[in-house]
Amino acid sequence: MEKSQRSKNSLLNYIRYLYYFFIFAIAGYLWEVLVNIFTLFRLANPGTMYGPWLPIYGWFVLLLLLLPDGAKDRPMKVFLVSFIMIGIIEYATSAFLEHFYHTKWWDYSRYLFDINGRVCLEALFVFSSLSILIIHYVVPKLDKLFNKINGHVLEIILIIILLLFIFDYGYSIFHPHHVEHVDIKELFD
Repeated sequence: MEKSQRSKNSLLNYIRYLYYFFIFAIAGYLWEVLVNIFTLFRLANPGTMYGPWLPIYGWFVLLLLLLPDGAKDRPMKVFLVSFIMIGIIEYATSAFLEHFYHTKWWDYSRYLFDINGRVCLEALFVFSSLSILIIHYVVPKLDKLFNKINGHVLEIILIIILLLFIFDYGYSIFHPHHVEHVDIKELFD
């Protein structure tokens, strides 16, 4: 394979990984919004940023995708690796946010088998199960979709998303969004 072709393929892989980050950061945001709506009957932006993304979900999926193929080839391996990774990432992120911003963005203390309200067995089980779906179903489908889209179009869209994200991230470092919500019941009163 020519050097220029390898460079082009390498660039496309980086673009793909950045897209995975944003796709799953946005999917995580939507997940959290829907959980708030259907379990707590409230509408809320659940993140520290103002845009529709929760980077913790994007980082987790990226780390999962970067695992060696041997760790991703069997569903039970994906589940176990995910369980451990999610627990560490979620606990560390919660501790970091609480330490630097003196606010809790989530609290699992009402769930069984929680650790300091930062992680709980139920959430770890749900997210680890979803990881199997992501690795064995969603990512292969996304790969097929990416192969159908012009590379220049992907680059342009990615640049726009990156600029919005960088602006949001930079602003949110100094002015983090704190979870505010609207009770859905009040909208109908």
